[in-house]
Amino acid sequence: MLGMRNAVWKFIMEFCNDPPVIKPPLPKVVRLELVRFMCAVPLAQMNLRALIRGDVTASDTSEYGGCFCNAGGRVLRRDWGP
Repeated sequence: MLGMRNAVWKFIMEFCNDPPVIKPPLPKVVRLELVRFMCAVPLAQMNLRALIRGDVTASDTSEYGGCFCNAGGRVLRRDWGP
């Protein structure tokens, strides 16, 4: 979800050295990105009753690159649900 807000992040970073009292208008690209983000919020859900897998995944992105990893393993103890 955070990767969907690139234009918003660049817009925010433009004001790093400005005083906090300015209120610039939002560019059209930033407004459109915020609308797309809000439309995608219902897709960001999780079923807490789903079975848990024994592997772990993680991902990260930034302005300079990204990474994805998958670590396999065993579930040593299972104390939840039927």
